[in-house]
Amino acid sequence: MPRSEHRGIAAAWLARRYVRGRLVDWTIAAADRSPAWFYAVAFPVTLEFAYMFESTRYAAHAIRDLLGGASFQTAVLITAALAAIVVATVIGAKLALDRLRAPHPAESAPARAPELQP
Repeated sequence: MPRSEHRGIAAAWLARRYVRGRLVDWTIAAADRSPAWFYAVAFPVTLEFAYMFESTRYAAHAIRDLLGGASFQTAVLITAALAAIVVATVIGAKLALDRLRAPHPAESAPARAPELQP
């Protein structure tokens, strides 16, 4: 068995073992109950997912070409890492801007003299 199939088997096992829920149980039951209908519906859904990530595949191909013919998996991992860095940078910038815009506690509350109790 090729090595990539082992990864797929491991991912399916982990998903089945740890990602359980009504939707997963219903999907597995539908696939077992009527495989022809299940795969007839699943094909366009997975095709739509493939088209959603078409730009990512183009980026991975470009990175693979820049790396001088590295494997496609390496290019996909580098593309995913770059995307994660961009997302983390955007989130960090937003949090920093929110902190800068928030009023400081010392500036927002007026200074009051402590009250003396008898």
